[in-house]
Amino acid sequence: MRDNEARNVRAAKDRRMVHDVTFKLPERQVGNSDIEIAVREDGDLLGTLGISKGAMLWMPANKRIGYMLEWSTFDRLAREHGRRHTR
Repeated sequence: MRDNEARNVRAAKDRRMVHDVTFKLPERQVGNSDIEIAVREDGDLLGTLGISKGAMLWMPANKRIGYMLEWSTFDRLAREHGRRHTR
């Protein structure tokens, strides 16, 4: 492998996907209102995550139908498929 190719492979491994994540809190009690979190990748909207007392709703960008998960389902999926991480 040439030095340039090796350097490119190392650079590709060092790159981490970075997302811009912002959120908007309603001007009323959060307990009675959903929280919306916008997730952007390279400046483009990837989707919006709605968080409520009973569930979370992922709305992909430019789509009319989203994906809802109850908290117990989210907990199970995170434990089964997520990477362990300390706070």
